[in-house]
Amino acid sequence: MKKIVYAWIVVSILIMAGCTFHFPYDEWDVNYSDYRVVLLVNPDDADVLLDGKFIGAAYEFASAGSPLRLHSRNHELVVKKDGYTEEVINLSGYSTPDITIRVNLIKERSYYQPPVKKSTGEEPKPKLAAPEYKPVPKIEPAQEPPAKAEEEMEEPDSTRLEPVNVTLQIEPKEAAIYLNGKFWGISPESGAIDNLRLEPGKYTLEVVKPGYQSIKKELEVKDQALKLIIKLEK
Repeated sequence: MKKIVYAWIVVSILIMAGCTFHFPYDEWDVNYSDYRVVLLVNPDDADVLLDGKFIGAAYEFASAGSPLRLHSRNHELVVKKDGYTEEVINLSGYSTPDITIRVNLIKERSYYQPPVKKSTGEEPKPKLAAPEYKPVPKIEPAQEPPAKAEEEMEEPDSTRLEPVNVTLQIEPKEAAIYLNGKFWGISPESGAIDNLRLEPGKYTLEVVKPGYQSIKKELEVKDQALKLIIKLEK
């Protein structure tokens, strides 16, 4: 009897050792360094909002060569256009790094309803007889002036300055960056951005993230490399 009990214990241990434990996917995010979102929207000139902030038109993110790049799926997209019902997309429901989203916005009936003609109670006026046809005298076309023998070639602009490297260190991560009011990108995990090259001049830089106070500052780029450290406060 003892041998049977020992054998049963050994078999139970072997069965337990061979089991595989599964963890919920939502609690263990995959180790992807980047998420690429392609938006196929009809109409393609609809506005796209990331976490409530405008980032551009849908056609700007409509190909695999120019996707919306994010460092996590903890974001919300809104696609909207006047006269259409808006579409809200929660990216946390997607599990792959390459995400393609197809959106077909629906027209609002009230927006396109034609005006109703009101009856004035007046009787319709009789139609007038068609005017008598008279031939129009033929007019000779005016002669075009002779074309110039050679068009003047524009000289290249020798006053254009070379772009300057601008390095940004942003905290916290995944903050949205806007340059002159246009969406530029999302700050990476490390917060360091070293691929920004700007021609000398004045720019408006804005950094935004939900739950933090946004920062907007005037940036003057000269002929030397520039480094900025930006930290958002809650």
